[in-house]
Amino acid sequence: ISLGRDTMFSATVRDITLRAQSETAMRRAHEELGHSLKKQIELNKTQAEFVSMVSHEFRTPLTIIDMTAQRILRSKEGHSAEDLANRARKIRDAVKRMAGLMESMLSSATMSAGELRIECTPCDLRRLVDGACARQQEIAPRHRILVDIAALPAEIMADGPAVEQILTNLLSNAVKYGTGDSEILVKGWLVGDDVLVSVTDHGIGIDKEDLPKMFDKYFRAKT
Repeated sequence: ISLGRDTMFSATVRDITLRAQSETAMRRAHEELGHSLKKQIELNKTQAEFVSMVSHEFRTPLTIIDMTAQRILRSKEGHSAEDLANRARKIRDAVKRMAGLMESMLSSATMSAGELRIECTPCDLRRLVDGACARQQEIAPRHRILVDIAALPAEIMADGPAVEQILTNLLSNAVKYGTGDSEILVKGWLVGDDVLVSVTDHGIGIDKEDLPKMFDKYFRAKT
């Protein structure tokens, strides 16, 4: 069979077009595979950081529950009704904090979806700060937690549990990474209409290269 030049040219163009389409499809598949692999790596990293963060968050209330229970068991002279009631309150407060942390973990997905709701109600900030400091002081008696919050207003509008979680995180880090029996200063003051609270320790600090990542979700510095 004799094929004309036009027919052979058309076949050649068709072959080239098919090869180009095949190469494009392979390149697209390769790019999609690379994108999927990158997402999986990021997901694995996020999961690892999340587990680390959860462990860190729950350590404080679990320590309070364990220490309080041990003191009840170790006492050989018994406890007064008032003492038992006080220790029971500490355990219940720690359990409530764990329940709040669980709610907070669940809300992280809501936050990622842009649906986080801050529930501002009248909040006794001084009591909240004093309570957080007292809990940490009991866990870490070697450290001296100094509290200077007289300049704070008696009441503010805020999401109390969220503020308490932030304070507890800062205090537990200050205790965990502070040196020896160093002092930790918790200070509160006003600047115009803004309320400020700081937690200052004398610990090992944060590496300079880690500072830009401090507000990345679940990030923990090398130190």
